Amino acid sequence: MPSVNPEILVWARESADLDEFQACQKLDITPVRLADLESGRVNPTPSILETMAKVYRQPLIAFYMQAPPAECDYGIDYRTQCPEDGTNTIDARLKALIRDTRVRQEMLRDALDDEEETERISFVASQEMSAGIEQFMERLNEVVDIDMAQYYAKSRPDYAFDLLRDRIHSAGAFVLIDDDSESCETIAGLGDFRGYAITDPVTPFLVINGRCAKPVLSFSLLHEFAHLMLGNTGISGIDAGNDVERYCSDAASNFLLPSSELQSLQVQSETAPEATATQIERFASLRNLSRGMVAYRAWRSGRVSSESYCSINDRFRSEWFQFAKNQRVAQKEQDGRGSYESRRYQVGTKLIETTRLLWLSGTLTTIKAARILNIKAGEMREFVDFK
Repeated sequence: MPSVNPEILVWARESADLDEFQACQKLDITPVRLADLESGRVNPTPSILETMAKVYRQPLIAFYMQAPPAECDYGIDYRTQCPEDGTNTIDARLKALIRDTRVRQEMLRDALDDEEETERISFVASQEMSAGIEQFMERLNEVVDIDMAQYYAKSRPDYAFDLLRDRIHSAGAFVLIDDDSESCETIAGLGDFRGYAITDPVTPFLVINGRCAKPVLSFSLLHEFAHLMLGNTGISGIDAGNDVERYCSDAASNFLLPSSELQSLQVQSETAPEATATQIERFASLRNLSRGMVAYRAWRSGRVSSESYCSINDRFRSEWFQFAKNQRVAQKEQDGRGSYESRRYQVGTKLIETTRLLWLSGTLTTIKAARILNIKAGEMREFVDFK
């Protein structure tokens, strides 16, 4: 077994934003034991490394690096009012997610380079906000190419999302769903993370927050796809707080609910918030749309006042947070989220099939292929060989 550089142990702990006391509590070891490990006086056992990997949110293979890696380029944090201010607000869990995603994306890109399959995707970084939303929408509709009547007709919001995800896969982007079922407390932080986009011209990756309500997933996916088209690598939030986020939200909402369909929503600016919310709920449910997105679209089009929109949006979000909290408890009790079917759904068919072909051709080793799919090497054949 290769030796472990103790500097890696310190780096992993600090990357998780844990001090020595917090790490000891989570690892269930004494301060003396942690100090011995981090100083190199004692070599870590396989079991403690596995525990550290889980607690520090690092892949096990990371502990065998020769030296700590350079700081990851997290992209722009669009959750802030002024995205150019930097990435000070990115917490440890989100940093771990981004680092992991970038490693997987870069490994896939390198493998495609080796296979000389690096065809550039034309829609990535092809648009500018200055051209206006109408031109952007023309291009977005052209690239995604979906029949919204078919989307509305799906019997459930997740089926509608699957249709949209398939179309975006066909366009060339890889769509992953982040859904950390082990961490119920992440529901409290739902409001500041919608998704993450990597605007690579060959292997563009989109990661969306799977803890959102099912109808919200489609909106989040299109929001992140708009970032790809603008060439924006970075993190998005639930609430649009700056010009770029508002632009991407406008694009996503206009795509899912074009003006011609919005006319069917029977509300006006003077309608009472309670009556407006009821109308929006019914309207959204019949079309597999997010209530909040419909409210946002109605507000941006002037059909709902700013005061009513704030009131309605607060109500919808409060109801969702309570529902989500209940759902997480139920899911934890069922303990069924680790199945292959669920994990395949999170990874997505495009990434599975692309990785499988590279693995079968010998371009990717089993270990690298498993790393891209976020599974164990021993699971590789069963994970990819399914109908």
